[in-house]
Amino acid sequence: MLQENRLPDVFHIISIGRRDKTNFSYLDEMKEKIIEFARHNFNENTWNIFKQKIEYLRFDFLDDEEGYTGLENKLNN
Repeated sequence: MLQENRLPDVFHIISIGRRDKTNFSYLDEMKEKIIEFARHNFNENTWNIFKQKIEYLRFDFLDDEEGYTGLENKLNN
């Protein structure tokens, strides 16, 4: 999508999960999956731009009220 100029200039992706991951380890996993499944050849320069828009937030939707507060803070910034 980014290679095709089909994304807006300003956007942010917040990935939410229950697993204890760092943002760095999550981005590593994302990169591997993009390389494996993308319909376009992987482009390191495009990835370096795209990964700056992605953030991993750890919390459980069912048991973590603080997670919702953290999400709200991220959405409001």
